[in-house]
Amino acid sequence: MSQELTSTKCLAAAFGHHKCATTWINSICEQVCLDLGLKSGLVFDKSGFGGDLASYVRERKIDFLLYPNAHAQQVHNLRVEKLRAFHYVRDPRDIVVSAYFSHRNSHPTEAWPELVEYRQKLLSCSKDQGLFLELEFSSGLFQDMRSWRNRSGNGSIRLYKIEDMVSNPYQAFLEIFEFLGLLNQDYYSASSRLRFLLAQGSGKLERVMSSAVRLPRGLRTIPAERLLGIVHERNFSKLSGGRRRGEVDPSSHYRRGVHGDWLNHFSLEHLQFFKERYGDIVLQYGYENDPDWDRKYAPIIRDRDRSSP
Repeated sequence: MSQELTSTKCLAAAFGHHKCATTWINSICEQVCLDLGLKSGLVFDKSGFGGDLASYVRERKIDFLLYPNAHAQQVHNLRVEKLRAFHYVRDPRDIVVSAYFSHRNSHPTEAWPELVEYRQKLLSCSKDQGLFLELEFSSGLFQDMRSWRNRSGNGSIRLYKIEDMVSNPYQAFLEIFEFLGLLNQDYYSASSRLRFLLAQGSGKLERVMSSAVRLPRGLRTIPAERLLGIVHERNFSKLSGGRRRGEVDPSSHYRRGVHGDWLNHFSLEHLQFFKERYGDIVLQYGYENDPDWDRKYAPIIRDRDRSSP
């Protein structure tokens, strides 16, 4: 493999998918990068890196790549020898419902002009019709999720479910950043705190001055206490303006924050449509184990509809 195509630089990365708490995860990773003086790069799709992710990382000297609409082939094309990354996913059925409310009510349109016309369609139809539109609209997202089948990353990419991360965010991010090689679990003494603050200042100066001088690798690890503070600063209650997970605000980008909400919104027709088009994905990521998983939910939906006024 040629030197031009292969980088020996160590690259950390977060690979995810739309409506998988990407804003939350990106904000935590970006703050860690600011603290450590690491250069982060955020790309949403091929248009953000011109179809050549390896060149984007190499030319911009990216230390930490954030790719929240990740296709496995693009990641494979990185050809980075020293990659440490985590790949985060969410129950695809919850993605549909979350995307419907977000695309209809709250998702920013500044960088996504196509959403303006699509939002008008969602606003002009019923929720049932809108969910069918969303099931079609999300096909590209689900193709990205499918692309990861049989791609383990040779142990360099670890899979996380958003549901597990949300239920125990402190433990999840400690595990993630330890796997990335960016966590310092030593006792956060006064001297180590001072050392970290000095490293922060040097990193900020390095970014301002565009200096070629790099900090020693030993100073590029985040103290566990600081990481836990960053996660705490970005918990659901604070991001949603004081609501607890499960309390609904349809107009908020952080609408509800619970697993299984799709059962409150799917009809039997939505269930069947999803099963036919995307049923394999819930099996791929272990959200279901039985190929006929839809059978156990149909009675629940029927009972829900009978009891509805």
